[in-house]
Amino acid sequence: MATYVTGDTHGDGEDLLDRMRHARLRKGSTLIIAGDAGVRYGNWNSFTIPLAADAKPGVNIVVMRGNHDVRYWRYATHYDELRPGWWHLTEPDRYGSRLMYNEDHPNILYVRDDGGFYDIGGTSVLFIPGAYSIDQKWRIENGFPYEEEEQLTASEMERLAAIAKGATERITVVSHTCPQAWEDEVSVTFASGISQESVDKTMERWMNGVWDAVHDKCDGWYFGHYHADMDIAKTDGIARMLYHDVVRIDKGRKRTNGSNRRGIIR
Repeated sequence: MATYVTGDTHGDGEDLLDRMRHARLRKGSTLIIAGDAGVRYGNWNSFTIPLAADAKPGVNIVVMRGNHDVRYWRYATHYDELRPGWWHLTEPDRYGSRLMYNEDHPNILYVRDDGGFYDIGGTSVLFIPGAYSIDQKWRIENGFPYEEEEQLTASEMERLAAIAKGATERITVVSHTCPQAWEDEVSVTFASGISQESVDKTMERWMNGVWDAVHDKCDGWYFGHYHADMDIAKTDGIARMLYHDVVRIDKGRKRTNGSNRRGIIR
């Protein structure tokens, strides 16, 4: 069945469900959230993606962490073993790499904290989680939730770069942030009161190399983080920034397909 991707939801289950309804997701389809889903960020009970999962029980929701998510695999596991109770892993070969799920909501599947390759509905997807929070200092000073390891570590980036360079098949990339090479287009979303010199762009600089490694074999690159929906023109229609849009990815991208109201692409 069809595979789709959307942008940040920040734990807003009503918003997520609205997107799923507008995109007319059918039973058996899969929706990927490209980070900042709101997983365990603050009070677990405030995480409302299960609301959407319960309303659409036949749709799988694949969650990748952003900068405003904790490292949920780390919270649910201990020395690579799942803590007893709620949490389980999918069969090793089902998705090419294991996904975690909660027994109460088996249709919500969680990508590893450090990302990697997964087979999602027959599409080979490279997940690149994490980013830097521009509100990091404010969160720390005011005692709000903050994930210290929100960005990928150096070893995690090295691992994903090797995976990207070694890929021999057509791939799709789902990341939270994007290569710095696209900043001239992405910058229209930057907060006016924040100096870009104060923003840690370690991951964005590193992702330039990932883009160089994959762009000739990339059917689509989708990312969130910047709270807007737009194509990245310099990628010839391959890359798209997502917020509320829901985009089908299992048929590849290459060109923009047109949209209905709310900019949702089918």
